[in-house]
Amino acid sequence: MRHENSLLKLETLLEALAELKGQCAVQLIHDLNSDQLTVKQLEYLKLIDEFEATTISNLAEILDLKKPTVTETVHKLQKLDCVMKHQCSMDGRIYYITLTDKGEKLARLDQRSYNYLVEKIAERLETEEIELLILLLEKLTI
Repeated sequence: MRHENSLLKLETLLEALAELKGQCAVQLIHDLNSDQLTVKQLEYLKLIDEFEATTISNLAEILDLKKPTVTETVHKLQKLDCVMKHQCSMDGRIYYITLTDKGEKLARLDQRSYNYLVEKIAERLETEEIELLILLLEKLTI
């Protein structure tokens, strides 16, 4: 019974950590005036970030979608000041899609949320406690 209570407590604490990370993501989205951003649009931003500069054709191929569908989403992301289009200097028919500063911050939301979580842990724990937490987490992940 004691072991069962410990597992229940662990589950509750892990849920609280996940909630804290989620709150950070929501706050970052709000701070960037991007409350209307959809999960699909966030996925596009992450893909564009991954490929640095890509084209609508490349995105359509990667996402297995038709070009008009991708074009529509990219236009919405432009209106939200998340992406820019740059004409290729060698072939004027080609436009590359890149992230704006805002788009980059949103594309890296997960990492920023983890950074926030680490800051919260560092604020609340002593150095020895952080070292112990690292040791325990390493046992789970390595």
